[in-house]
Amino acid sequence: MLFEPFVWMFKYKLFKKHYLYLFLFTLICLFMAFIIPYLLVKFINIFGIQYYITILSVVLVLIPLLILQGYFWELTEAFIERDIDIKSANIYNGRIKEIFIIEFPEIRAFKLIWRGIASIVATFLLSLPFWFMIYSGNVTKLTLVNQLICYVFWCLFVPALLWNYAHRDSVVAVWNLRKAIYLMGNYPFRYIWKVLLIVVNFAVDYYALTYLIKIFGLFSPEMSVVYILKLASVILLATIKYLYDIYVCAYLLGTLAPVDEH
Repeated sequence: MLFEPFVWMFKYKLFKKHYLYLFLFTLICLFMAFIIPYLLVKFINIFGIQYYITILSVVLVLIPLLILQGYFWELTEAFIERDIDIKSANIYNGRIKEIFIIEFPEIRAFKLIWRGIASIVATFLLSLPFWFMIYSGNVTKLTLVNQLICYVFWCLFVPALLWNYAHRDSVVAVWNLRKAIYLMGNYPFRYIWKVLLIVVNFAVDYYALTYLIKIFGLFSPEMSVVYILKLASVILLATIKYLYDIYVCAYLLGTLAPVDEH
């Protein structure tokens, strides 16, 4: 179904609990990351404390980001390892409906943070061939059109390689080009359709965020209460959409291949 990746999560009761937990935890950490430095500098003006305040702020921002990253990959893995329940509305018309049975990830901070760190390492390893193509000089000798073809060709492999990482939970799984070719070759239409939906979703997010920043007038930073409130509103809306995207992209990436592939 066309809209299934965007609505599937609302069919699970656990979704609301997980979403609310991740949302509140993220907001609290971000709030503390901004408010604690302000209060400490204003009321506890101790020489040299600014250095430790900066470290604390960075940690408070990184923790929810790593947890959300870890949660995304755990959820993607759950989709890859999904079970299917077959239901038929009417035994006489022969119509059947496949329903995914998904086990939501456990919200265990340390495990999710570790998975989040591992995903960053995996993403870095995944990007190495891309940067090698750029700095080796081999690609730059080609015409602009041929360079674009090379970059697009490599980018087409990225979702399949990320699928393999989510499945294997190994950072070096992103270098398994053979598996990527297998997925793309055996399920080309399914693969292209899912990737296209991911790209469209990110494009909508980008233009929506750009539009919000524009209408709120945030391109010209200023220190005022009104500006801070506008910035906080945009951050709030962006957080809501980002958390929703976790469930959408986990579905699309986790279902690049049929169930029997796991």
